[in-house]
Amino acid sequence: MRIISGRFKGFEVRVPAKGTRPTTDRTKEAVFSHLESMGMLDNTRILDLYAGSGALGIEALSRGAHSLVAVEMASQAANILRTTFAQLRKHASWQPHDSAQVVKGKAEQFPQMYAANFGGDGADEKADSHLVEHADKADKANKANKQAHEASNQTNKSAEAQNNQPFDVVFIDPPYAVSDEVCNALLADLVQCGVVDSYSVIIVERSARSPKPQEPQGWEITRAKDYGETAVYTLEAVENEAATNVE
Repeated sequence: MRIISGRFKGFEVRVPAKGTRPTTDRTKEAVFSHLESMGMLDNTRILDLYAGSGALGIEALSRGAHSLVAVEMASQAANILRTTFAQLRKHASWQPHDSAQVVKGKAEQFPQMYAANFGGDGADEKADSHLVEHADKADKANKANKQAHEASNQTNKSAEAQNNQPFDVVFIDPPYAVSDEVCNALLADLVQCGVVDSYSVIIVERSARSPKPQEPQGWEITRAKDYGETAVYTLEAVENEAATNVE
């Protein structure tokens, strides 16, 4: 699989042998064309939940985002992601302010972990690196990978010179086996834990045969499209949608 557009166009993304369901190029192009039309990819922070190969997050970086946190539970996929990000940092188009980090853990637990570590004001530029370190403490099986990851964190600390802020775009692309109840609870937790705010956009991919996601309080589905067996939903805060319509 390769990145289809932007500064990293053609960059090869390695896909784990099993356990992931990569988004098709047709679906990705439609999703990112829509995000670009909304102005949501220029110098933004991206959260990729159930990241798998990381292709969605890297595509966002390629098209203008500057920071990516990829959350993945499967050990093989997380290790491949770390290798992919290490290769991406060597790309000629990689900029000093860019950041790409892996959190090894369950996507469903990320909002609570984020709130516990960075709830309230005053989080510093080490926020994303601390998230990664916190997750790694729970995953001590591979010391070599941990040491390599800590080394990459040192390289990226200067790139994280920013206050803790909600993510601008969140991708949720869970395996179809993840229940609707779990997906809906995750959406609610993202809002309640401050992972997103009224200016954020959430993109959810589900089976076209699944019911539409339940909108968190104060949010609504502003766009729903089917691409073969995949349904893609765009969720925005009602406040933000109203402001966009006025403009």
